[in-house]
Amino acid sequence: MPVILTPDDAIGRIPPGSHIVLAQATGEPQTLAETLARQHARLAGSTLVVGLSLWEPPYAQPEASASFRIKAFIVGPGLRRAVNERRAEYLPCHFSEVPRLLTSGLVPPEVAGLVPPEVVLLQASPPDARGLCTVGPALDYMPAALEGARLVIAEINDQVPQVQGDRVPYARFDCVVETSRPPIEVPLVAPSPEAEAIGRHVAGLIPEGACLQVGVGALPQAVMANLRDHRGLGLHTGVIPDGVRDLISAGVMDGSRKEVDRGRLVGDALLGTKALYAYADRHPLLELRRAEYTHSLAVIGQLHRFVALNSALQVDLTGQVTAESLGPRQVSGTGGQLDYLRAAAASPGGVGIVALYATALGGVASNIVPALPEGAAVTTGRADVAYVVTEFGVADLRGKTLRERAEALIRLAHPKFRAALEAARRW
Repeated sequence: MPVILTPDDAIGRIPPGSHIVLAQATGEPQTLAETLARQHARLAGSTLVVGLSLWEPPYAQPEASASFRIKAFIVGPGLRRAVNERRAEYLPCHFSEVPRLLTSGLVPPEVAGLVPPEVVLLQASPPDARGLCTVGPALDYMPAALEGARLVIAEINDQVPQVQGDRVPYARFDCVVETSRPPIEVPLVAPSPEAEAIGRHVAGLIPEGACLQVGVGALPQAVMANLRDHRGLGLHTGVIPDGVRDLISAGVMDGSRKEVDRGRLVGDALLGTKALYAYADRHPLLELRRAEYTHSLAVIGQLHRFVALNSALQVDLTGQVTAESLGPRQVSGTGGQLDYLRAAAASPGGVGIVALYATALGGVASNIVPALPEGAAVTTGRADVAYVVTEFGVADLRGKTLRERAEALIRLAHPKFRAALEAARRW
């Protein structure tokens, strides 16, 4: 059984120069992360592998980050400054690849061999009667990270909800730190009129009995608010946001028509408010599963009417999508967008949707652009895009030539930018 230690004593067990993986997002172990930063000088030369960070992690601040090599495969709000100031590094990859990359050490095999993480820091619930813990509220890539780890330090937080699905034995932890602090929250944002219009357009593309993949933020929230007249909806997603709670309570989402995991609503993380975390605690329908399952094309391809809903920053007139950078400035990551859009294409009756606002910067810039800016990352190539939606309507790009795509996408732009887009288009 694991030994119970103080945070300083637990982190004190990590040797300098270690390869350390942290849980991400709402599952990031804040007490352990704070202690890691305090001991940064002793741990000089260590590599930190992190995902989405939703707070200002102290290990990424200038003084502490000088001791570490920080690799992030999603650039969340807590790491944007560090990445763009070159104090942390972005590692582009599809989220479905993260478990495999973790088990291979996140470095090329010819350099270091297939080396698993040496140290894993995670947050977990207290064990249940069977000695099993919910890793969370973000399970996602943790099971893969744990497979070969030599030292596992768990922050056992009695405010972490116990969610059904894949769990980790308490005995797998080498040492634990006991805490009681609210998991990181993602506050709800009131949808704007533009978001509400996008929500109505997207909801019109979702068939009865569909199985949804959704994200977090104003756009997915607006879409889910427009699904109250649907019935028999399912869920197979990465993050589970607050809007899912509302759809379950309204009798809209029950997973009753899913071909896989019927009667269960599956994700790899909770991402929302404390109301969502309380609702998910021991909820009979909700399950957290590992990322290898939630992002599996083989699994999702068995689901009929799978709807992938993803957002974007910009779309060019050929249909190329960036959801992660503004020119060369990294603001997010590749994530699971292409994983899910390709899964929707493989699903019988599936629907792949990219939604975005028509304008940015208070309406002074168009998000429908002639070409993506220099340095912008192409998150999803034009051949993988089906539906694009803005507040001005829906464009189905499937089967369209470059000329037809440009015409359809210009109609989605704000009217004040359409003439300039028309003049700039090549096709």
